[in-house]
Amino acid sequence: MNLDILPIHGRYRHPQTQGKIERFHRSMKSELLKHHSFEDLTAADLVLQAWREKYNNIRPHEALNMMRQADLYFPGPGKYPDKTEKYVCSGQYHVIKVNSWGHVRFAGFLVYLSETMIYEYVEFRPSTDDSSLIYPLLSNI
Repeated sequence: MNLDILPIHGRYRHPQTQGKIERFHRSMKSELLKHHSFEDLTAADLVLQAWREKYNNIRPHEALNMMRQADLYFPGPGKYPDKTEKYVCSGQYHVIKVNSWGHVRFAGFLVYLSETMIYEYVEFRPSTDDSSLIYPLLSNI
């Protein structure tokens, strides 16, 4: 979120809004989990990494016109910084600390932001276009 990459949440109890990940889960269950039992996390990790290599780099996908996922994936040109700049609170607006579940309570509402925001500070600011915007503030308040 500090890099202006925002999470997109699907509708609750509507897996069709997240069809690609649901299809991935179905493939992983039928091709991997159905055929293996794991003694520990290390064993599970080894099998999962081998399956991921096959899924992305070897196996053709019908939805991709029988191309491999690796044929269509190209990393972006941008580099992510090792550290992000801390936001500075203006002091003009209400600042709330996100709880241990990724929620804030504001104006009588419990709002889920993201578990990535746990214990961070958010500032509720009015927007210029009548929508509601929430900005993460990672300051040392």
